[in-house]
Formats: sequence, structure tokens, C-alpha cells
Amino acid sequence: MDILSDIKVVELAHSLSGAFCAKLLADQGASTIKVEPPAWGDPARREPPFIEGVPHPEGSTLFLAFNTNKRGVTLDLEKPTGVDMLLRLLVDTDVLIESYPPGHMESLGLGIPFLNQTNPGLIVLSSTYFGQTGPYSNYQGGDLVAQAVGGFLHAVTGSADQPPMGTAPEQMEITAARNGVIAIMAALFQRQTSGKGSHIDLSTMEAAISTPSGLIHPFTFTGRSPIRGGSDGNVMDGMHLPTADGEVTLTTAGTGGRAMEAWAEFLEEPKLTDAKFATRESRMDNWEELHTLVATPLSQRNNLDLMRDAMAKGLV
Repeated sequence: MDILSDIKVVELAHSLSGAFCAKLLADQGASTIKVEPPAWGDPARREPPFIEGVPHPEGSTLFLAFNTNKRGVTLDLEKPTGVDMLLRLLVDTDVLIESYPPGHMESLGLGIPFLNQTNPGLIVLSSTYFGQTGPYSNYQGGDLVAQAVGGFLHAVTGSADQPPMGTAPEQMEITAARNGVIAIMAALFQRQTSGKGSHIDLSTMEAAISTPSGLIHPFTFTGRSPIRGGSDGNVMDGMHLPTADGEVTLTTAGTGGRAMEAWAEFLEEPKLTDAKFATRESRMDNWEELHTLVATPLSQRNNLDLMRDAMAKGLV
């Protein structure tokens, strides 16, 4: 069912977050037009991998994946005729997605006040790495930059005894895009009663910093910064440990609040139920011993057997 079949979207984005946000709307039936500059087009067209390994503007698998179900048009917004043609598109558009630096739309004569006059119901989503305001708003960014500033490199991925490690490419952009879709859907709902559009300020860094469930609230309430790899006492949550044929990352998600009891049974290590491991604080005090008790049995089993046993016991 195309739930957005009566919605028109114009994508004026050169970021993956903007492109993916528009794609998600298009996949739900929104009539979506992607606007690209002449000659070079979207930068994603030049990103590998390419179909059959041959660089081609129509062959980037990244570009193709992030732009399904869209139509395309080329406009030169550095010229008055290009701006005029865009305004003609926007007269009956519901959602405009743009990813220019703050102030650039105004320099083109396309500031929010003017767009509101042209189309009072227009919802504008501005996607940048650091938002429209604040001390970082004019900084350049990237997915890895968002991971770093958003706390992933410090507190989430990798191990505390190793250098910071990034997560999979484009994850922060994808996360921001999903946040953008949620905001757009809320704005569409609000418009049904108000009749007015909205301006959505989408920050990739804010999307990154709000994503890990255990990152913000410990620091907010205790002033204590989490440490990546579970070495802050969150045993089983984020521990990266070697097995007989690889590595595993552990979690307490399927333990029903009885993490130590569940993993003591799974690893056949009754010492894990000792009172010294009962609380977060006591686990921190006895971290080295706890790490050994968990790592030793894991190192003797292969990944597939561990997964099958964990599934059989409802842990994953």
C-alpha cells in the first residue's frame, strides 16, 4: 500500500542522509523528484563500487541503492532560470529536502520566509552534519566525523585497550535519514490541522549522539563517560571477545534481566553468579577476573555453535 501516494517530494540534497530520507518517502509511494546540478550531478554517482567495476555515473551501486523510485531533473541553481524552474516545482510540493550549508538557500533567494510565502504548506527539511545554528553549524562534516563527535568512537565501537574504531560506513547518515522521515511524517500530520508547513533542522551529529541507549543518560545524570567495549562494567553488553574461529560481541538483550545467571548457565561457569559480580559496581571492581571467566569458555568454542546454543536458550 502506497501510504504517501498523495505526497509530492522534491529532493535538493547532495548528502546521503538527504538522499536516503527521500528514498524512504519514495518507497512509500511519494512522488519524488531528485534535483541534480548539471555536468557532475549527485556526488554519489562517482562513489564505488560500480557495476562490473567500471566507473560510470549510472553505475554506482551506492547511488542506485539510495535513489530508488525517484524521478530526476537537472537544474543549475547558480542561474536565475534554474531557480525559477525550481520555484515552479515547489508551488505544489509538500516536502522539500535540502542539504546545503546554513545560509546557502538564502543566498539563492530561497530562504524559508520566501518559500513560506510561495507555498504556505511546504515542509522543508534541512539536513546538515551540525544543524542550522550553534558554534559547529558551518563546519564541514562526514559520517566518520559524526561518529567521532557523536561519541561512537569514544564509547561504543571497539575496545578500550585499542584505538577508536568506526562502525559501518554511512550508518550515521542512515540514522539521520530515518529521524528525518519521522519528523516529516509528524509535520505532515500537524499540517492537517494547522494548514501550515514546517522547517525541520536535521543534524547528523545529533542523530549519532542520541542513538546508543547507554551513552547520554549515564553522563547526564552521573557525569561519568561510558567506555567502549563493555570495560566499564556493562558485562555482556559490547564485549568483543575471541572464539575458536573468530570473535563475538555479547549482549544482555535476551537474558530477561538476569544477565549473570543466564550467562553462567550458557557458559557453564557457575562462578559468574558469585555476589562479587551481582552489581555494576562490583563487576567494575572485579573486572579482570570477570573478563577471564567469560573469555576462557568462549575461546574454546566456534561461532556457529555459540550462536545455535544461544538461540536454543533464547539468548538471541
